[in-house]
Amino acid sequence: MKQLKTVPHLRDNELLQRLSKEKDLRAFRDWQIITAVQTHTGKKAEEIASVLGVSISKVYHPIQQYNQLGPSWRTNKKRGGRREARSLMTLEEESKILKQIEKQWQRKK
Repeated sequence: MKQLKTVPHLRDNELLQRLSKEKDLRAFRDWQIITAVQTHTGKKAEEIASVLGVSISKVYHPIQQYNQLGPSWRTNKKRGGRREARSLMTLEEESKILKQIEKQWQRKK
């Protein structure tokens, strides 16, 4: 495996500050990986993954994104939740249909 490198968008102390301020667990893990790679030059992905307890692919992905997009790469990394733009119905329409189904179900009892 090849040795990992980061594009030095941030200095080591700036990375550590960002890491210490992070509250989201996934984001913390990603910044931890980036910090580990930047502060331990010459280490391979297997070594970083072993120390941090993640898979090798989990090491490569944040490094690749950080190198391409810079420090703001993680701004839109939300997971889960309702995706309003892709929803076929509004919340009100969905609620109305669910109430109708519930009424029909109550009648059948």
